[in-house]
Amino acid sequence: MDFRNIAIQKPELRALGERLGEGRIRALVFDFYARMSSDLMIGFFFDGKDLSEISNLQTSFVLRAMGITSSYVGRSPANAHSELPPILSGHFDRRLQLLDAALTHGGLSPEEREVWIGFENAFRSAIVQPNA
Repeated sequence: MDFRNIAIQKPELRALGERLGEGRIRALVFDFYARMSSDLMIGFFFDGKDLSEISNLQTSFVLRAMGITSSYVGRSPANAHSELPPILSGHFDRRLQLLDAALTHGGLSPEEREVWIGFENAFRSAIVQPNA
């Protein structure tokens, strides 16, 4: 799947959130962050970080985007990643691959995975460092 060309689909994202529910979304995000933190290519971004806190913030962000909750108090995606080493396109692609694996493991259909990955991919330009 070419993750770069998946469009963000807001109504579909809201519908996905309604189908999954908060508990399942939390479990999926936790699995996703566990995969990223142990990954050889991008795991170093999580060294010395509180994985539980990061996972909870991302869950809060996703729940808000899916319309499950009404607020998110964390930083914007660009600000949340500003203190990390440069995130390159390959790192971001790997993140989406691991998200796809977590969502597949969680039983989401290809269409459901495309909706969620499309949402995440919409933040590529705010996070990836093009000239690093």
